[in-house]
Amino acid sequence: MLISIPGFTTTDQRDNSHPVHPVNPVRNGLAATLSLDEPKLPCYRFFLFFRFMHSYGPIDSARVKRLGTVLTTVLDHIPFRIDTDALLASLRVAARGEMAQEVLRLAQEAETAARPRGLYKIAFVESRDANSVVIDGWPFTSRVLRVNLDEVERVFPFVATCGVELEAWSQSPNDMFGRYCADVIKDLALEQAVRAIGEHLVNAYRPGATSMMHPGSLDDWPVTEQGNLFALLGDVAGAIGVRLTESFMMWPTKSVSGVWFPSEDGFESCRLCPREICPKRRTPYEPDLYDRKYRRG
Repeated sequence: MLISIPGFTTTDQRDNSHPVHPVNPVRNGLAATLSLDEPKLPCYRFFLFFRFMHSYGPIDSARVKRLGTVLTTVLDHIPFRIDTDALLASLRVAARGEMAQEVLRLAQEAETAARPRGLYKIAFVESRDANSVVIDGWPFTSRVLRVNLDEVERVFPFVATCGVELEAWSQSPNDMFGRYCADVIKDLALEQAVRAIGEHLVNAYRPGATSMMHPGSLDDWPVTEQGNLFALLGDVAGAIGVRLTESFMMWPTKSVSGVWFPSEDGFESCRLCPREICPKRRTPYEPDLYDRKYRRG
């Protein structure tokens, strides 16, 4: 069944034919397709559609498309702007001089080349056991994730990336300082992609306070779990250019995957990580937290 509404198209199909229809030109020529797979309650189909219609637009680049058989939001034109003063400060480069001019030149090139991207989907916890959960049919083994989702039904798996264009650009500097600057700039692009996903899903689904977990951030949830996460999300490589290597690392290298979930206690993996030297630590390590909250009695 195909229902056309000005600016959007919905499809409800059982085969693999998923045309993307052009949107009204007033929406900047973006494409949006809302695909709804046979929910248990027919009214839920219309709830999802009108919920989407009401919330669409926090980021003009967002489109909803079918990746495999899942409803996934793709953000593929995330604006990228560099705060050059902050960049110079983070590199410990004085605002005047040849090094500053080189940094500003690289920043300008990066802004021109960059196309950060991200995607996420709404998914549901189907079952739990002592040390794992099943989300939309895919199992994930982690005691910490299991406990964090103890009273959660709706979650938001995601992948964000600095983009293949910035990854390619970052190979152009031929000196160590230039390569280091490019690496820092890619981190900034990734941060903006993660922020864009978070803002979009908050505006679209109103989940309340949220936290996130990433495969590989803790021994409890190893990086190999990214295989099932990517399978859950569908064609991630086709949508935003991120692929998994044989060792389950992501390329482009400045990419991150994970699960956003409602959380009132502000969970941070850093609270369970004993690593002493970590430039990205967001909160102190709590040595007793695992025994107090996560260890089975």
